[in-house]
Amino acid sequence: MSVQCESLTRLRKDLEEERRHLWSQIDTLKELNQSLLEARAGTWTPNIDSLKTMLTGKAEEEDVFTDLYEAQFPAPRTNQTTKECLLEQEEEGRSQRQASRGQLDSV
Repeated sequence: MSVQCESLTRLRKDLEEERRHLWSQIDTLKELNQSLLEARAGTWTPNIDSLKTMLTGKAEEEDVFTDLYEAQFPAPRTNQTTKECLLEQEEEGRSQRQASRGQLDSV
């Protein structure tokens, strides 16, 4: 029985020593991981800034294209049907032609 107790005691001491060693390795790995994260974060910041700049520039380009498109192809008024819009455009064309005729007559 005494031999078994000594074996168990030795085994327990070995396990405790192994546990301390493993905890030491875990702490070392945590520190290394933290330093790597901090170093990586320093390289991400410029990349994130350039990405934000690119996205902002793209949004501005989209705004310009949208404005150009809307200027070239104005949307019909919400309360008008397509037929009403066409009639209105036709009337505007007539009034412009009449105005230009009036200018020619006065010359």
